[in-house]
Amino acid sequence: MRLLGLRDFWLGEVDLAPLGLFRIVYGILAFNWLWQLGQDLSEFFTDQGLLPRSSELVHWPDRFSLLTLFGEWWQVVLFWAVSLVAALFLVIGYRTRTAAIVTFLAIISFQQRNPLILDGSDLVFRVVPFWLIFTAAGGRFSVDAALRRARGERITGWGPALPVRLLQLQIAWIYLATGFEKLAGKKWLDGTAAYFALQLKHTFGRSYVEPLVQFEPFVRAVTWFTMVTELGFGPAVFFPFGQPYVRLAAVLAAAAMHFGILTMMNVGNFPVIMLATLILFLPPGLVTRFMGLG
Repeated sequence: MRLLGLRDFWLGEVDLAPLGLFRIVYGILAFNWLWQLGQDLSEFFTDQGLLPRSSELVHWPDRFSLLTLFGEWWQVVLFWAVSLVAALFLVIGYRTRTAAIVTFLAIISFQQRNPLILDGSDLVFRVVPFWLIFTAAGGRFSVDAALRRARGERITGWGPALPVRLLQLQIAWIYLATGFEKLAGKKWLDGTAAYFALQLKHTFGRSYVEPLVQFEPFVRAVTWFTMVTELGFGPAVFFPFGQPYVRLAAVLAAAAMHFGILTMMNVGNFPVIMLATLILFLPPGLVTRFMGLG
């Protein structure tokens, strides 16, 4: 029975409600990510900007980017506009697989065209649409599903589990890898790492948090809670086969960690995109009720 459960968990079918909601939220965040580039298109991505293609190809000859095909301002703007449309199509779930492919190519093209502007959140923005390509992300809460239903096709709201599990595994690996990195740091092990991170109000820390970092129990609790959450997230959501209550506890812990990062540190899009990925691990019934369909 246990082997049967393991096979179904990986190779069976899953309710697509969490994936469908995540597709919507990620599409909105991807649109915003692309929109934020708009004011710097000329400076960052054209031959008249800070990194012309001649310099980029010298320093990073092995990086794939469709933007290496052209460098005029109007060409980059046109590519950017198409990218925004693809992200919107992902939000509404129209031609979902194609939208995921185009969104992936757009994001990787902008990121690889100018690696000097990247931060930790950009890796997440890049890998998510890649895995979405292989999922049935348009199976719930989408125009694609509505059109199929209008044609008389049977819509179950279920789809192959393996692509969804691989996407979840990618997210879980981010937590585990960062947790392993922290194990090599003495400040993380002795509980003082949060002190150094949160007091940097001239870079990442927010000024109103500075009084809190003078309280040693708070600093140690934040430091160790972060390590435990990152190291425990993957095992909790996948073993044994993602038991609902264990999985939900891991999701709540991760949500608390990222909400803390969002409110106490200024690190850009990272906590927002990571909070969004937690939707993938929510109970399908909860998502269905949230969408008003339960």
